[in-house]
Amino acid sequence: MHGSPQPPFPSLPTMSTTRDTVISTPELLALILARLPMRDVLVSAPLVSKAWHAVILLPIVQRALFFQPEPASDDATPIPNPLLAELFPPFFTESGENRWSWPGHSKAIMSMPWAKAPDAFKCEDASWRRMLLSQPPANKILVVKVRHGQIGDSQQRAVTHGKDLRMGELYDLCASFQVEREADITVDLISTAQCMVTFKQYIETQFFSDGAKPVELEFGESVLKRRR
Repeated sequence: MHGSPQPPFPSLPTMSTTRDTVISTPELLALILARLPMRDVLVSAPLVSKAWHAVILLPIVQRALFFQPEPASDDATPIPNPLLAELFPPFFTESGENRWSWPGHSKAIMSMPWAKAPDAFKCEDASWRRMLLSQPPANKILVVKVRHGQIGDSQQRAVTHGKDLRMGELYDLCASFQVEREADITVDLISTAQCMVTFKQYIETQFFSDGAKPVELEFGESVLKRRR
């Protein structure tokens, strides 16, 4: 005895069909791109097609690339930009125990990827300049100027205020501390007054950014901490 004929099962989509559907749907593709390594999305993905390039400009991907800020939250722990930390390690390394072990010494600067491809980094519209330092973004930078003397150390402080601070602003700030010496610049300057010795770490002009903007700092009064 045969039962009544059963309706045929709907054909399941093939792997190829599913993949094509996802890739051709901007919202779904954006979710995928937002989870890929930043370097791949910045360098490789735009070359796939004009459609992919357009998807990269969607807010969810731009936030993942640290170009657009995540919504502010009081309990959110800032996450440093991983690509900037890779490209500019001295700027994302914690300070050493003393001034002689600071991360921004000349060897560290010269070992950055910038040294191998200066033209790409120096470019006025280089994408790194527009990248946020962290997510959620930082809104101020504290600058502490320390002078070491025989009777003690003095400090002056300045604070830069802005909205959604970006790497270009931080880099220009550091590069603004320069010493006139055959067009070289210094990022780190240490003076030892009691020994009458000045230790300067010079950085070649290849590390200047063509997109640099002037930085104005207003330092507060000097506070002296006397030695015991």
